[in-house]
Amino acid sequence: MTLQLRSLLAVAGLICGRAFAADPPPPPPPEPSQSSQLNATVTNPVTGLTTTVTELIRDPAGTPSANTVAFVRTADNYVFLVKSAGDIVYNATFDENTNVPRAYTIVSIDATTHVAVLDPDAVGGATDTLATRLTKTQYESEFLGTAPPPEIIEPVIAGGSAGVQIVYAGAGGSNGHAGALFVPPGTGGSGASGPTLTFPSVAFPNPNIISTSTQIGIEIGSLGGRGGNGGGSYLSFWNG
Repeated sequence: MTLQLRSLLAVAGLICGRAFAADPPPPPPPEPSQSSQLNATVTNPVTGLTTTVTELIRDPAGTPSANTVAFVRTADNYVFLVKSAGDIVYNATFDENTNVPRAYTIVSIDATTHVAVLDPDAVGGATDTLATRLTKTQYESEFLGTAPPPEIIEPVIAGGSAGVQIVYAGAGGSNGHAGALFVPPGTGGSGASGPTLTFPSVAFPNPNIISTSTQIGIEIGSLGGRGGNGGGSYLSFWNG
């Protein structure tokens, strides 16, 4: 084979190689942002996986930036803060006196830790932090607060020939939710009234079987439920 022929074959190989080279993969979908659209495909920056936008959480009515997208929720149960330093985010609960949501200025956002420093307006410069990448549960905890379940007092039903004891209690009042960064603590609910009891009852239809001289023969009690606990305060931002 001559040198000229080898050169022609080499050039042909290069041309064919270029002609049949695989196309580069398409770029991944963008991460959630203020320009994200409902049902759009995005890349979750935490997992690196593709997901879709299920909710655009906007600033509430009555605020200067009403309807501006503040958070983006995705189908894999993440919520992302999509505002920037200098912007304002609002709590989900309206002030009882002013009927205006409380405003928090984003002082800074750490691009490495993904944590925003927030300054509540008119609170003397106190600051707190909020992750910019939250699970749905973490987001709800910050914006809705959490409340322990009310106390349940089990009824006492016991009896025999030495005596009968039937004591019921009304349902306990609901506990106020604890204060969170964006929501004040809740008030404990009132306990329910004790139930109406009758005796003899289905459980003990015949009190004549009781015979005692050293114990209480029959104890029938109906107690009102205990009031719920008030929610705990959140640092210096809310009163308990």
